[in-house]
Amino acid sequence: NRFKGLDLIDRVPEELWTEVCDIVQEAVATTTPKETEPAQNTNIYIDGNYIYVPQGTTVAKLKKALGIKDRNYTVTNYSGKVLSSGKIGTRTIAYFEDKPYTVIVIGDITGEGNINSRDLKKIMKHLVDSEKLDEIGMIAGDINGDEKLDVCDLVLTNRMIEGWIPTASKADINDDGVVDALDTAEIRKTIISK
Repeated sequence: NRFKGLDLIDRVPEELWTEVCDIVQEAVATTTPKETEPAQNTNIYIDGNYIYVPQGTTVAKLKKALGIKDRNYTVTNYSGKVLSSGKIGTRTIAYFEDKPYTVIVIGDITGEGNINSRDLKKIMKHLVDSEKLDEIGMIAGDINGDEKLDVCDLVLTNRMIEGWIPTASKADINDDGVVDALDTAEIRKTIISK
């Protein structure tokens, strides 16, 4: 954990945030799945049995982004109820091409389709061993993509809720269809200016 190595004594906040952003950007660059099936919208992608979507994605946006034209497409919520419209969240299941895909909204552990204090509370409970998350909860809560759920993810989730760090759907700052170092540079400027 590179965050443990940060020297916090005699450091100014903007210096620390710059270093934290560098660490997060490096983690994103090294853990972003390389072999994904591209969807028409680059913010929605398939990796194995999971479909990663930004918070606020609706059933209609998902269908359009995946280029699904036929009627052999069903979306159900975590309890199995078929959804024909509305917002989708983590644990939603999209069935198409005769295969089920579990939806993951990074940061949305509760499955509401957005990131809020309930997600933060789930991470805290997991970290103190009072309520362990399942595999899907762990994936959704792994904000920095280092394949583990830790205090860093807790801090990043809190920052996303507060609006200091954009959520995945808002992270494409320059609207070029890709979340990359250029977007990180803009995020860094925003954090330092606060």
